[in-house]
Amino acid sequence: MDRLPQYYIFGYSDYIKNSLLDILKLPNVHYYETYHPDGVIKRVLNRVFVSRYSRILSSMLMPVCKNLYWQGNRPCKEEMQIFILYEINPLSNKQQWIREVKKDYPNSKIVYIFTNIIDEHRKWRIEQINRHRELYDLILTFNEKDAEQYNMDYYEGVFSSVQVSRRLIDDAEMSDVYFCGLDKGRLPFLLDIYKYLTSNGVKCIFDIIFADESRKEEHEGIQYHEDLINNQAMLARVIKSKCILEAMVDTTQPGSSLRMCEAVAFKKKLLTNNPFAKDKPFFSSKQMQYYSDATDIDISFIYKELGESDFLDDHMLSPMKLLDYMERKLVKNEFDR
Repeated sequence: MDRLPQYYIFGYSDYIKNSLLDILKLPNVHYYETYHPDGVIKRVLNRVFVSRYSRILSSMLMPVCKNLYWQGNRPCKEEMQIFILYEINPLSNKQQWIREVKKDYPNSKIVYIFTNIIDEHRKWRIEQINRHRELYDLILTFNEKDAEQYNMDYYEGVFSSVQVSRRLIDDAEMSDVYFCGLDKGRLPFLLDIYKYLTSNGVKCIFDIIFADESRKEEHEGIQYHEDLINNQAMLARVIKSKCILEAMVDTTQPGSSLRMCEAVAFKKKLLTNNPFAKDKPFFSSKQMQYYSDATDIDISFIYKELGESDFLDDHMLSPMKLLDYMERKLVKNEFDR
């Protein structure tokens, strides 16, 4: 029987880790935080890996640093390794470190995953990758336009059944519609939606982060935050809501946000202004409604009772499907490159 590939995942945030929870308990999956809990060691190692000042010093220290980095979980050279590098992880864009991995583990495959749209601020990442394209065996993005423009593979929809603290769920306030997100210039739009919904008797809770002070309006159900919200606390509010609001900033991009995944995973209704939502394999007209303007929202949709069979199967977003895709692509060569 063939041995399973060993997956080494380099993530960078709570939501990445939460989306992969269903596979992190597997014996062949190893997850590395952005920084090791010991903190200082990991930061020093990252600096050595990315040293711009002395290649000689970096080369001398690299063996020692790699031993410390793996912390007793060094990959076995006789096995096949798939290293999964998420975009924001400090090591993901450091070709020196990637070359070392390829040299140390000749059976390995390198997978790079974009989690953001490639705009003018992030274009340097794909330009850097293209200069060293030979280092990467597979590059994934959730955005179809980026996949086509930059010759990447399109893969969208990964989420796990996150366990949320019962205490947080009990403490969370009930709502009909829940929103959580950064302002990003959409505060006036969010305020219009809030006013329209509440004027029709809909109880809303909006958690708006880093809001523009000059545009703030005080309303009972709107809470402004100067820091990111704890992911568990946010999901507790999702669970205590009837419906999640997705209000995308750029509706010309076909990628979806985490709100759509959360709706599927927690069996919630979704209000979305994403015009591409209807084309997603995880779209359901019973569970999801498209709107472009606040007044488009059908209030009756929020309160309509759905049966268990009306909700999408949350297993369709399983990270196991992502690993299966990688294995078929990189190990079994079932797709054309």
